[in-house]
Amino acid sequence: ESFETLSELSLPILSQFNSQNIANLVWGYGKMGSRMSTSLSTVKLLDGIVEVWLPRMDEFTSQGVANTIWAYAKLKKSCAFFDAVVDESSFGNTMHLGNFKPQEISNTLWAFAKVKHVKSPI
Repeated sequence: ESFETLSELSLPILSQFNSQNIANLVWGYGKMGSRMSTSLSTVKLLDGIVEVWLPRMDEFTSQGVANTIWAYAKLKKSCAFFDAVVDESSFGNTMHLGNFKPQEISNTLWAFAKVKHVKSPI
């Protein structure tokens, strides 16, 4: 119930979240994983985060990107999220994938494997 309330409170002000706020929010949901109910408000929030996150990926640290991708995999979000990440035309250039640390690379690859997504940005 508390995640549902957080979702309802966060959605209308999501555009005000900075990159760290977004990464931490999604990471928290990811840590809860299957223990969290996927209420309609939570689903709307997670979908809304994608809309806010993709155009602003250049604001995120490599850790923030890796953690966000990891969280969506933990939540077993559809491949649509992963398609959007890979298809984002500036993903490779924006994120300077060569600057990812080993943990960030392995978490990102794990996430794509978890959802059985054949394309990967790395």
